[in-house]
Amino acid sequence: MITIVCAECSKSPFGVTVHGFFRCDHCGSEITVRDLVLDPGEVWAVDSAGTLGYLPASDRSRTRGRPVKNLRDHIDLTAEKAQIDADIKYAVTLDFGPHIGYLGAYGETLARMAGEYRQHEIARRVLTEYADETLDRANGN
Repeated sequence: MITIVCAECSKSPFGVTVHGFFRCDHCGSEITVRDLVLDPGEVWAVDSAGTLGYLPASDRSRTRGRPVKNLRDHIDLTAEKAQIDADIKYAVTLDFGPHIGYLGAYGETLARMAGEYRQHEIARRVLTEYADETLDRANGN
């Protein structure tokens, strides 16, 4: 993850607040995710300390957005489901603010995973349902 530094003071990164905003650790300037300007394929993220950053575009976007995998060859989505399991296990260990930020950005992670497939809409639906079920289990539901 590449940390996003405050444009107002150029001294500190933004940290997530309990209200869903991001506040500069130095000058107190606040932004929302709508204020972010990211290049195509980049997604915003929050690390375990609650620091705002972004993930660079995936290899797929460097190949002009052409998916390289066929869902038929990876029908169980085993690798993606294992990543979701690990991500959700990590998410439930976070404090409230970082937890909300992490899960708020997780849709982009699922989109990126699904985007690796020619049949990305189907992959996205399967992965989203799996992530929801995994989060429910992790929360004891």
